[in-house]
Amino acid sequence: MELVNGVFIGCSVNNAVTDGTSFWHFFNTFTEITKGALKISKVPDFCRETVFNSQVVLKFPLADPPLLSPATNRITEISSFQSLCAQLWRSVTRARNLEPTKTTTFRIAVNCRHRLDPKLNPYYFGNAIQSIPNFALVGELLANDMSWGANLLHKNMVAHDNEMVRQGVEDWEGQPRLFPLGNADGASITMGSSPQFLMYKNDFGWGQAFGSEER
Repeated sequence: MELVNGVFIGCSVNNAVTDGTSFWHFFNTFTEITKGALKISKVPDFCRETVFNSQVVLKFPLADPPLLSPATNRITEISSFQSLCAQLWRSVTRARNLEPTKTTTFRIAVNCRHRLDPKLNPYYFGNAIQSIPNFALVGELLANDMSWGANLLHKNMVAHDNEMVRQGVEDWEGQPRLFPLGNADGASITMGSSPQFLMYKNDFGWGQAFGSEER
């Protein structure tokens, strides 16, 4: 899109095809090409012999809607991202004024490339994310301070190892289903994307991006 004072570039992709890591790898590689790079610095890996390349095909009945499934970070210490997630979980749950005995769920999308054994290429191009559900009683989550929720999120992320990743794929292949979106039970939250992606300082070689000096 051409603007009065420059060019606006937009891009979108279906999450069934790629995840955020692949998307931003593509976008940042595009900036290299526009600057005239003769060689891509981080070549994407298009290998399709991985646990995430299933042969299972979703088959939808003509008259019925698709079946929905029921309702990364550093793994050495609690990260600021995990702490932020815990704060959001507590704050949103409190604002919803839910019954103390109700179960609340906080889902986090995680990159599985480094969790597999052997590890996937960091530049594997495709979708290599899974959703980690974290469960807590509303009363318990709110009765404790933020560190309690952060520790719960951290523990579940650390536990999501090679075995868990492969088990998740196996379970899905045994019962193919779409990933649930929304908040069907009124007590769920899903955290997506990641602050680690290079989003705001892409250099296309066309001059400094407007507002980039403020980032």
